[in-house]
Amino acid sequence: MCSTPARASCASRGRSTRGQIDAGAVEIALRLEGDALVGRFVGPEREFALRATRGTRPTRPARPVVDFAKERPEVLTLDGLPDEFAQQARLWIVDAVESGDIVGLSAAFVVAGEVADVRSFGWEDYHEDVPASDTTMYRWASISKPLTAVAALQLVARGALDLDRDVRAYVPEWPEKAHVITARKLLCHQAGVVHYDMRPRTLRTYDTAHPWADAILRLDMFNESDVKFEPGTRYAYSTPGFVLLGAVVERAGAQSFVEQVTARTCAPLGMTTMQPDYQWVDIAHRATGYQRDGDAIVRSDDDNIAWKLPAGGWVSSVTDLARFGAGLIGGDILTEESRALMWEEQRLADGRGTGKGLGIGVGTVGGERAVFHSGGQNKASTYLVCAPERRLAVALMCNTQGISLRGLAERLLAAMIERGL
Repeated sequence: MCSTPARASCASRGRSTRGQIDAGAVEIALRLEGDALVGRFVGPEREFALRATRGTRPTRPARPVVDFAKERPEVLTLDGLPDEFAQQARLWIVDAVESGDIVGLSAAFVVAGEVADVRSFGWEDYHEDVPASDTTMYRWASISKPLTAVAALQLVARGALDLDRDVRAYVPEWPEKAHVITARKLLCHQAGVVHYDMRPRTLRTYDTAHPWADAILRLDMFNESDVKFEPGTRYAYSTPGFVLLGAVVERAGAQSFVEQVTARTCAPLGMTTMQPDYQWVDIAHRATGYQRDGDAIVRSDDDNIAWKLPAGGWVSSVTDLARFGAGLIGGDILTEESRALMWEEQRLADGRGTGKGLGIGVGTVGGERAVFHSGGQNKASTYLVCAPERRLAVALMCNTQGISLRGLAERLLAAMIERGL
């Protein structure tokens, strides 16, 4: 009646069994309740319940649905915008939240290099009736990549990392490939490393319960995949590429990746809530995730994203994301030379521009230079955009998957520029 991977066996009536692939990549716990087979599937990222009765395929129980007829709460944590603009910003945000069926969203505004305003709409957890607020811990998703870029450039400024050296000089565990990969090419997504089209991960048994907390073991998720093209000849966004970069940062800095980020970015910027989104850690006010299912918005499954920490695995309040934005355009975490290097548009070997710097997007908003990055994954959609010369930034975080926040963020920033904030 059931089938599981290596070392798995089927449940007998009234008893439970657990099946597991070596390396703890997948675990299935099953038990019989009368004629129903129930249990949980736990994969490298996803976790969800299963249920099947005799003669049927296993299905997941229906997930709780959000009823938007319920009035959305609003929480104003910091009120530092001019009244007229604050009212307009609220209208734009409410319209985006309502039209996009966003369950919970928080916005933070940086003015004159400081976090000046923080406001939240909707719910951190709809079914528990917990409003979104500045205590809500949202996933950064891919905005984690600029964070890793900062860590790398800090090492460059110290002379500890050579952007143009073969990454195998720092991480010999990375297998030799057809082409040499450098940190510079990883930073600008020109290294040819796979994205989510990676081959099945390396399977082996670990002596730790949480292998994805290890910067080197994370490489097992994709290190058997070939390089897709000669570095520098194409732009191809790569989450695994930044996972590899995180391992390079750890080795070059002679300190764990998390410790380096905490000491050299979080501490100087006062980012007190920022931490890895480890599912085995109890994180207070961690946002419940939501996604679209047909015409309904439902609660998302749990997932384990620890393997991609340097590329999309951090969690914090929206204020801490805004503090990071303020830090990017200030002088607390990067030297002037490092900022110039990060924000310079990178080009391909044939001279074509990519619209990307080192770990961040570059362009203009409201006629001013802007640097930005989006984030999107299970349980989260995020956006951070900064106008360095104006010392302005907008940070948006929500707990609903598949939402584009770029238009709203840039509209808000352009209005701030126009009003001379």
